[in-house]
Amino acid sequence: MGHPFLLTPAVTLIVGWRTFGGPQALRAVLTIVLACLAPASIYIGRKVQRREWSDLDVSARKDRPHLFTLGLILLALTVAVLIVTRQPPVFARGCAGAMLLIAAAWFCNRWLKPSMHTGFVLLTAGALWRSDLPLALALAGLAAAVGWSRLVLARHTVPDVVVGALLAVLAVAVVF
Repeated sequence: MGHPFLLTPAVTLIVGWRTFGGPQALRAVLTIVLACLAPASIYIGRKVQRREWSDLDVSARKDRPHLFTLGLILLALTVAVLIVTRQPPVFARGCAGAMLLIAAAWFCNRWLKPSMHTGFVLLTAGALWRSDLPLALALAGLAAAVGWSRLVLARHTVPDVVVGALLAVLAVAVVF
């Protein structure tokens, strides 16, 4: 559940439904999925299938800049679609937060491999901090669990998880 490609549409739908109603929430989720998450998923899947990347989490640090470039391009496209279709600005702000998190992780990728799983869950929690504190706290707890799982699965080191979390806090402070 902590995977960004699953968590993002789920939380967008829940919060969007509560805030704007069903039709607007569905429209936002479809925009995000079709403009960003589905193309990224297909791309990652093909890279893994061709054995160019080792796994769906893009665990090799050398492969991450390529993924970060793709993510930034698709998120910029998503923001443009959200604006052109006159969707509530909060959805574009969420994408901007994701872009900042990715850009910061890309910079840090020289020295370590920031946990994007942890970062994205915490980014989502931080984005909801003022509007839905109980959900934000639940997501912060999930971020801690996701960070722990990344350590147990040996996908990351403690510094990777901590930096992923700190980058999310930075993105929240700047965007929200």
